[in-house]
Amino acid sequence: MLDVLARMGYSGLTMDEVAVAAGVGKAAIYRRWTSKADLLVSFIEGSVVNTLVVADTGSLRSDLIALMNSVVAHVDGPAGRANRTLLSAIHDDSALAEAFRGGPLARWSAAFADVFDRAVERGEIAPGAGTSVAAEAGPAILVQRWLLGGADLDEALVTTVVDEVMLPLLRPADRRAAPNDGSTSGRPRRFGSITRISSTPPVRAGSTLNVPRPRAGRAIVTLPQLTGSARAQSVMGSRHRSR
Repeated sequence: MLDVLARMGYSGLTMDEVAVAAGVGKAAIYRRWTSKADLLVSFIEGSVVNTLVVADTGSLRSDLIALMNSVVAHVDGPAGRANRTLLSAIHDDSALAEAFRGGPLARWSAAFADVFDRAVERGEIAPGAGTSVAAEAGPAILVQRWLLGGADLDEALVTTVVDEVMLPLLRPADRRAAPNDGSTSGRPRRFGSITRISSTPPVRAGSTLNVPRPRAGRAIVTLPQLTGSARAQSVMGSRHRSR
């Protein structure tokens, strides 16, 4: 049935096609499912059973990578491709919509909740972080690429999403500065071979900045537009012309 659904889509799926693919008579199909809708609801509800890996590695990062890799394996497999063909139909079919909510979405939500709850117990994230919009950011990127982008989903992408999106958003500020689980989140951003670190003291609005100038004394630069938290980073490269 998965191959038929993935190949023909929701509108093209018929009980006759399913019977042929299964190698049985149509009567045998109807004895188990009274209609095409019943068949699809049954498939949707059980489509992610035993497919999600909810690991307990002792680290939020490792748990997320394991879980999201299992999600990728599912959506890239036969059941995921079949599910994708049904998404356009759930807006018009309440039975299919309810099957999605009670099946794949409920199981995915429960799996991520387990991972986040353990991270809260370990003190890796604050209570409530697992139900925030930040927690949805990583899976949303995968779903968008799966549905719209047509890009390949793989372990490298999962690791990047966890390290560069989920962990920086989920962790408290004090843990972002020094991650201890191998992730790259929280480290200074490097642009080429230069790491930008500003130690310039704050400049108040309306104050002046004395910039040394070779052979021309000192130039006085007024900075009326800068706020008290701004940093003045100025390079005086042009020569002064007197009028």
